[in-house]
Amino acid sequence: MANPQVTYDGRAVLIDGKRRILISGSYHYPKIHYEHWPEALQLAKDCGLNCLEVCKIISSCLVSISERSSDIFWNVHERTQGKYFFEKEGDIFRFLRLAQEKQLKVILRMGPYICAETSYGGFPYWLREIPGIEFRTYNEPFMKEMKRWLTYVNRKLKEHKLYHQQGGPIILVQIENEYDIVSSIYGTAGQKYLHWCYELYKELDPGVPLIMCKSSEGASEWLTKKDDEFFRVASIQESIETINDFYGHTRIEALKALNPNQPMLWTEFWIGWYNIWRGAHRLRPTDDVIYAAARFIAQGGAGMNYYMFHGGTHFGNLAMYGQTTGYDFDAPVDSYGRPTEKYERLKRLNYNISKLEYILVSQEEPEVERLTPNVISYRWKDTKSGDECNFICNDQRSQAYVSVGGKIVCLRSLSVKIYLNHEEIFDSSDSIYSISQRTYRKLSYTTSEWKSMQIPIPRKEKKEKHHIEFAFPCIPDMLHITQDRTDYMWYMGVGTISCPFQGEAKFICRRIYVKLEAADYVHVFLNQKYIGSCKSPCYDERFTGRRSGFYKSFELEDFPSTEIEMDKNGTYSFEVAILVCSLGLIKGEFQLWENGRMEQERKGIFCEPIMSFQLATPKGKLETVHAAFESKWTASALFISKESTPSISFATTPCLQVGPQLWQTKIELDANNVQEMKYGLLLDMKCMSKGILYWNNFCLGRYWIMEYIEKEQSLARTPIVEDHSSFYSQQYYFVPKAIISTSNDICVFEELCGDPTKIQLLSIE
Repeated sequence: MANPQVTYDGRAVLIDGKRRILISGSYHYPKIHYEHWPEALQLAKDCGLNCLEVCKIISSCLVSISERSSDIFWNVHERTQGKYFFEKEGDIFRFLRLAQEKQLKVILRMGPYICAETSYGGFPYWLREIPGIEFRTYNEPFMKEMKRWLTYVNRKLKEHKLYHQQGGPIILVQIENEYDIVSSIYGTAGQKYLHWCYELYKELDPGVPLIMCKSSEGASEWLTKKDDEFFRVASIQESIETINDFYGHTRIEALKALNPNQPMLWTEFWIGWYNIWRGAHRLRPTDDVIYAAARFIAQGGAGMNYYMFHGGTHFGNLAMYGQTTGYDFDAPVDSYGRPTEKYERLKRLNYNISKLEYILVSQEEPEVERLTPNVISYRWKDTKSGDECNFICNDQRSQAYVSVGGKIVCLRSLSVKIYLNHEEIFDSSDSIYSISQRTYRKLSYTTSEWKSMQIPIPRKEKKEKHHIEFAFPCIPDMLHITQDRTDYMWYMGVGTISCPFQGEAKFICRRIYVKLEAADYVHVFLNQKYIGSCKSPCYDERFTGRRSGFYKSFELEDFPSTEIEMDKNGTYSFEVAILVCSLGLIKGEFQLWENGRMEQERKGIFCEPIMSFQLATPKGKLETVHAAFESKWTASALFISKESTPSISFATTPCLQVGPQLWQTKIELDANNVQEMKYGLLLDMKCMSKGILYWNNFCLGRYWIMEYIEKEQSLARTPIVEDHSSFYSQQYYFVPKAIISTSNDICVFEELCGDPTKIQLLSIE
């Protein structure tokens, strides 16, 4: 075709001069094993998507589906400054070519900030180490790196001929993401930065329109209460402003008034939600999803992107702070690649919208009739053929009866009926598809003898060359030391307590109390013996409702009574070692303190710990004594890789001790079982505690067998519900089929006292 181009008007995106309704789905390409990309993209095509959103990627079947996989993950492609990685899971160019082979168009979120529930919102760790840098604002060091990165990616995309005018699949690009959430922090500098983003877009010259998105008012309401002139600035006039929300139709009227010459695009249609450690599994009812989708198209929506369309897994170092390894998102295609009931029902809706596209794009606006206060008819008519379609929308939470074409029809609560030439073709509340209950079954396998290696508890007085000596408040930056290549760092100190009763020398220590500020989780060892871990909840937003996510105060009630004997000076000396465990870097400023900025993210211990000992004399007297610490502490990183199996020598005999250990064994599978696997297998880890998991030198991510706690209040006013059928935030951990063979090596880093010999392998049905 001569002169291929993408433009837009007030009704829709025009691809080569033709208006298109985009039905898109988000894919995060690093969260799906790269060998499974073809099957994953075929599912998008089969569901009637025409667009993928990469990081969001958009697919193109008459109706477009977007895949969030293009969000381009800078933190995947440039882990070390200046060293680019575009192989295997980083080969986004292959991913985009595969999308094109499936006839899917692509909405490419270039970033560099993508959110995506990924560590640091997609930024590589090393960015924070650049002197004078401030993220996401008009800051020369930041803009220099952002321009360098996007210029490089843009050049590679053009070399691979991936933009639409080159015959490629990319039809829209996005720079920045949900800036309205943080615009009040950056003020005029933030506005200047957004305009600079547009100038950079023009310089890159991708040849397709620029979009910028705005988060839902409901979702952002609890993030900040500021109401100054900069609050909720999400985009600039030269870009298409799009919607991120649970219900897109509620935003159409206001957005249309603001931007009458732009199409209504819903770039993040949240059809589920992500899970966090200590939280229950989050779901969105399918009926509500189908209603929201049909309702948006009825009112004039020109494109919607199911976020997420395909669930995934936070392999390696992908997960943000507090995020579980599984990224199911209650998506139409689950974490393992299985279509769900939500998939089948959306498929039917997508194909009906595709069938009606010629009618929907022939008018600028529908004919609107309010049948009752809460039931609205949206009638669209094709001027050439005379064909018409009618969306009857019941927006109330109870059923309604209305007259349609002379017949009384019943609409269930929050539902949409679609008519083509007065014949009903779709009812959003009609669940005619069902998928049998997904199950897992125990897999037959054999294991060799487990080998283990106990990680020694370090001692402050044992001088090691890699130990760093410091005194509070001059605290070493954990991230500066670890470079985010490991989750773990030790802090060691020597403390004393004084005799509380004159003439007494022996005491029974009944309890120990600990208070400290640290991120994100700590285990405490006294004289090389484990005495407890922090019990503070792992909040998604650390400071929601002014709850500090750094402050830990816990009582070691299960601490076994121990005899303590004072020296001749009436004091008792002890060594304390605190293992700090990161749970991933934040995904955005709003996970920090009020007005915190991303470059201020921190890990480790932030002030001198406070420890108290409850002592009892032989006669039963009780006294709580505060410990005093020597001025000098030491710190050292515990390097446990988040990429591949640690290179260590294992002992021949497993030893079950409380404290960090590495475990390894070989698992033999039946060749027929491996061949018959469609998705992969699951590891049931309920026998474990917390740590990191590897399979055949591939890091499957963090595991944490943690019972969920109270409902997350930030989702109280949303359609998200909690599934309480499991005790744990995540019990099962996914091993993709691509990395499974008949003979497999499994390695586990266990922080405390799990027993890996009891791990069970399950096949995914």
